[in-house]
Amino acid sequence: MAGAVGIGAAVIAASEVIDQLASRSLVTPTSSEASGGGAADGSRTLIVLGYGQSGTRAGLINRFRVRQALRTAYVWEADGTGPCTLLMSGGAVRGHIPEAHLLRDEAMRCGFTGEIQLDALARSTEENVLNTLAAVESSRDAAYISHPLHSLLARRYLRHLRPELLRRIRRADDVRILEWGPLRPIMTVIGLRELRRVRRLHAGA
Repeated sequence: MAGAVGIGAAVIAASEVIDQLASRSLVTPTSSEASGGGAADGSRTLIVLGYGQSGTRAGLINRFRVRQALRTAYVWEADGTGPCTLLMSGGAVRGHIPEAHLLRDEAMRCGFTGEIQLDALARSTEENVLNTLAAVESSRDAAYISHPLHSLLARRYLRHLRPELLRRIRRADDVRILEWGPLRPIMTVIGLRELRRVRRLHAGA
């Protein structure tokens, strides 16, 4: 019994490390304005990547992604340089209501009163990135909001499509210790598998 508990704890700990590393990969450590890459309008955009679901209200994973976005916005806005815009990205993949609409409704339900923009057409992570390129291009700072490995996947798509825009991408507040408990290893394995698939795809392009 003790051995099984030890193995489980080690697996969770390894997943925590992987997600922490993913959260810090392909991001600019400071504001792009400070690094000389600021955009004209100086906006700050948090791109929330939707999770496919049915139903009329955001499910567990989409609710959590909104929570990640809101806490990231609070951290970013603490420096007093202006509010963040939430850009909800996701079409009606598994249900009849676009993920973007579910994310918007959840953010409003949580009390967010700032600007919310919608991309209700994206049906994959690559389309999430493609459809929001203009927002990244016009923002001083931007971040993709999702599970750390999913956000890293989005940043790799951005590097493949528009590598010069990576200087605008900052780290989100997307991972905290023991946040998902025993579910984290499962999510980490799924994320690593998708990263491997896309790496092979790009290598063969």
